[in-house]
Formats: sequence, C-alpha cells, structure tokens
Amino acid sequence: MIARHNYVKCNNSGIRRDGNGSNMTIEYNEVDRPSVGHTATYEAILIIGGGNDDLIQYNLVKNQRGAGSELGYNPGAVVNNLVVKENTYTGNGRNLDGTPSPEPLGIIVRTINDGSIVDITKNIIANSGGTGILIQDTRRVQMSQNSIFRNGPQGSQYGSTANLGIDLRTGNNVDPNAMNDNIDGVTPNDGTISGLQANNGTDYPIITSATVKGTTVKIQGYVGIAPGDTDFANAILEFFVAEDDGNNNGNVFSGDALNVAHGEGKVYIDSCTTGSSGSFNCTFNNVQGLVPGMLLTSTATNQNNDTSEFSNLLIVTEEPFLFYPNNADSALPGGTVYYPHEIVSSEAGNIQLTSTTDKGWTYQVFRDVNGNNLLDGPDTLYAGGANPSLGDVYNLNASHSIKLIVKGFVPEGVAINTVDKLNITATLTPTAIGVSPKSLDVQDITTVSSNQGGSLKLIKSVLPTGNQPPNSNLTYTINFTNTGVATLKDIDIEDVVPAETTFVSASFNVGTTGTIVSPTVGQGGKITWTVTGNLASGATGSVNFVVKIKP
Repeated sequence: MIARHNYVKCNNSGIRRDGNGSNMTIEYNEVDRPSVGHTATYEAILIIGGGNDDLIQYNLVKNQRGAGSELGYNPGAVVNNLVVKENTYTGNGRNLDGTPSPEPLGIIVRTINDGSIVDITKNIIANSGGTGILIQDTRRVQMSQNSIFRNGPQGSQYGSTANLGIDLRTGNNVDPNAMNDNIDGVTPNDGTISGLQANNGTDYPIITSATVKGTTVKIQGYVGIAPGDTDFANAILEFFVAEDDGNNNGNVFSGDALNVAHGEGKVYIDSCTTGSSGSFNCTFNNVQGLVPGMLLTSTATNQNNDTSEFSNLLIVTEEPFLFYPNNADSALPGGTVYYPHEIVSSEAGNIQLTSTTDKGWTYQVFRDVNGNNLLDGPDTLYAGGANPSLGDVYNLNASHSIKLIVKGFVPEGVAINTVDKLNITATLTPTAIGVSPKSLDVQDITTVSSNQGGSLKLIKSVLPTGNQPPNSNLTYTINFTNTGVATLKDIDIEDVVPAETTFVSASFNVGTTGTIVSPTVGQGGKITWTVTGNLASGATGSVNFVVKIKP
C-alpha cells in the first residue's frame, strides 16, 4: 500500500492501518486538524499490529489532539524494520486552545514484541503537548539525529514529568488516549541492562566535560552510574545542541534523589562510540555554530539498537589549550612528507614542543606564516629540529593560535612499508603564577611506499647563490623527473614568489612545453606550470622563474 501526496483533515485517525501488513509507504502527506469539531484524540498516522519493512517519510503532521503517530499497540506483534524518517511533527497532543490534551505526545511506540526493530531518524519533533517521543513497554527502538525541542507545556503549573524530548516508560500499559500527565519522566541511570524495561533500560550518557575552541569540540564522560561500566561498551553516542525550556528535570542515578536539567536535543552535532569501559573522550573538528555558553545533551544507543533518554545538560566552556590534528602519509625512500598542525591557547605562556620518532628519522618544524597549510616562501624554520620553543602563542596574534608545518625526511635505502611514528608533545607553561603546565599530544605516521606507479621528484636551485644586493635578479630552476615505473600526465607544478622579492618572469626550459599562470610583474603570489603531454618513466623536464630582490 502507498499513501502519497494527500491532505488529510478529520476528527479521527488521519492515516491508519489495523492488523498486520508489510512494505507500506506513507510519504509526502500533510495531516492537520479539522477547523471545527476536533474532539478525538486519535493519531495522525496510526499503525496497529505487526509489520515488515514499512516506511513513513517526508510527511507534515501537525496540530493533532492525539499524538502525531502511534506505532504498535499489540504485545504479540513483531514490527520488523519500521522506518520513520525525515518527517515534521509539530503542535501535536494539544487541545484547540493549545493546552495539553489527554494524549500529550509527539510520537508513541507502544507495547510491541521484543523481536521488533523501529528506526526513528532525522525527524523534527517539536511543540508537543507533552513528551516528544514516548517508548512504552517496547525495546529495540533506535532514535538518531532527530531535532527535538519545545515539547511539553510551557508553565510550572503543568509539573515536570510529561515534558521530555525522549521518555522511556515501563509498566502500566496506559492507553495513550487517557495518558494525560501519567508519564514517569526521566528514568534514573541504574548501571544495568534490563529486558524488563523500555529499550532494555539503556542508561543515558553522563557528560562530565564539554569544551570548544574555534570549530573543534572535545566531550568527555561515561554511560551508566560510574566510569568503567562494561554493560555500555561500544555504545553509539549522539551529541546535540540542547534546548532547556525549564520543564525537563529528573534524577541522575537511582536512589540519589538528585534533580538536574536534561533538556532536549535540538541540533545534531556528531557521534562517536564509547570504549570497552563505557567511557568516552570524543573530539570533533569543523563543528559550526557551537560556542561557549551553549547547552549540550546526548543519547546512547547500545548494540541492540536501544536508544536512551537525553542526558544531563552541560554548559559548553572554552577549550583553554588545543593541539591538532593527527596525520598520516606515505613517501618514497629519500622523499619528504609535510604535516600541518595548529596550536590554540587561551593562556599566556611559553609552549615547548618535544618529540620522539620510532626510527630516528629527521624532522623540522616551520611556522606556517600565511596559514595555508603549505610550506612556501613566507614560512620560517624554527631552531631545534622537532623540539623547538614556540614562545607565547597566546600573544602571537589576535586568534591566540599558531599554525605549523612539520617536514619529515625519509632516508635513502629504507625498506618499503617501513613505518615511522613521530609523537609530538606541546607543553604550555603558563605565565600566571600558580597555574600548572598543560600538555597535549599529536602523532604523524609516515609509511614508506614503493615506486611501482608514477612518482615525480623535484629539485629546486637558484642562481646566483649567496647574498645579493637589492634590485638584483634571482633565477630559480625546478628540475623534475619521473622516478616511478608508470607514465605521468596532467602535471601541475606550483611555486610562490619568495618573501622580499617581486615577480619578473616565468618560462619552460628547452624540451618542456605547456601553459603558465603567474602573478603580475612587480607583485608576489603563486606560479603554476601545467605541463602538456606525458612524462615517461625516467623522463625529465625543467621550468624556471625570475624574481627581483626588493630595494
């Protein structure tokens, strides 16, 4: 059965299937309340009984006196692979005057057999009269990347139990039509998996630390009642920018009588996995829009697809010290590798790099002056090899950060597939008296590769050599050779006008042809030679450019 592109308004269930079925698709429908006579508390999309491979997607479900969807309601039925994705549920479970109805729910998954699998993914579930998603006496319901917010009545007179983004409810198979505020609120963590509880009693995460620096976020914590709970090993954690409308409080652990804000997950950030002990220490890069002062919440989903309620809320703070990323690359014997890094500090003080290398290879550290993650003209070499002192990064520039390029040299004659690991530690010694040093680590991994493919080797030289007076011309020549076995084509060679010089000209030497993109004479910038034709194994060529030393 397919129900598609319908506009439904009625004082009853909008779209409904009774009994078992399979391969049903409900999509692109809008289900709204009638203008008058809206007395029933049935749901907009109602599926009763078992099913296989049913799909509910891309629907707009709004303003129902009942829930937006009820799924299940048959203890003996198996609902196998029901997917509810990318729908918008808004304003459901409310009377015409906006107050919570007797069925104040966005979605309810109700009392189906333990062999079921339900996946609720990437939906918007907002402004419900009570709970956003209620899982009642049901297991193996996975909820992922949903935007859930402003569910529950906005006022202290309505209490604090029926207002969660996600609520796992066990026992007393209450008919949703008479649910009212008969919802148990936050289920405290008890540190165990229990087949007698909704979603097997999966505990929510406890976030102990959440920091942000720029677009990098670090989050730490555990699932259960303490770090080291192996019941929640390898659980998938999803993190959200949270909304707290003041009606989502609940306990932390069973019996501790604590009452803390839990909130609802409005904007999905990213996911990671707990370790073997149920703890987590996650770092996310390129996270947009998360700044200190925002609230964070999360869910945990175990390996059986049971998702927890939302976690405690935590205010995101600024990361005081950051060193990233880890890198990996390969190179031929005698080749070089380049690894970009950035250090960010919110404290004044000296930063010292120290490093170890498995194979004793040579590495140098450059300051990436122009911040382009390339080793080019303006960049400067630090003294000290791979162990330089960087000085007071906090005061180096307004961003309180510094970019680096680590250059590594692969020895000639080293065996193919040899791996060298460069471990770098950045230690910040704060200027402030009484503040302890802080250390962070990164790792750059280099693997020696074979040259069975094509491989371009570049050698650059300059004439005249040595110190030259202002207004002198310097001619740089770049010789290139295909040192691999396979033929190369579509070769681009790039270089930049060195600092304190200006561009004069660029050309191909005899035997090499192509096109050149270069700066205006008298300016700086990048030069690109695009070589035409193929470069066979062992073949060579060369290009050059001329610059003038500034007066």
